Amino acid sequence: MAEKLGSGPDARAYAAAALVKLDRAEEAVELFGPRSSQDAVLEFYRALACYQARLFTCADRALEASMARFGPRVAEEAKALREQIQKTLAGEIQPQSIDWYLKHAQGSLQAGQLSLGLLYAEEARALGGRRKDCLRCVDAEALAAKARAAAAAAEAKR
Repeated sequence: MAEKLGSGPDARAYAAAALVKLDRAEEAVELFGPRSSQDAVLEFYRALACYQARLFTCADRALEASMARFGPRVAEEAKALREQIQKTLAGEIQPQSIDWYLKHAQGSLQAGQLSLGLLYAEEARALGGRRKDCLRCVDAEALAAKARAAAAAAEAKR
C-alpha cells in the first residue's frame, strides 16, 4: 500500500522487513526481490529473510556485500550469522538437499513468486556447484533461466 501511495522506492523493503519480524521469510524474500538495498539495515533484514528461508548463499552474499556499512551492533550480529552459515554449508551437500531447493524453486515459480523461485534455483546451483560432480547444476541453471525469463516478461507487462 505504501508503494502505491508513493512512499518511495524502499516501501516494499520496509514491508518485507516487517514480514521477517513476523517469521514470514518466504513472503519477505519475494517482496525484497532480487535487488539489494542501499540501506544497510534493510539489507541486513534481506539477509535474515534469505537465511530464514534456507537461502544460505543468498544470505551470505547480502551480508558480505554490506558488512562495511553496518553499525557495530548489526555488524556483530551479521558476523555471527555468517559464521552459522559457514557451519551449515561446511559438510558435503547431499542430493536430497539440492532436490529440495529445485522442488521449492519449481513450486515458487508455479505460484507466481518469481523472485523466490529464482533464488531457490540459484541456491540449488550454488549448492550443486560445491560438489565435485556439480549435481543437478544443469537443472538448476535451466530453472533459473526460466525464472529470469518469467520475471522479464512480467516486468515488460508493467
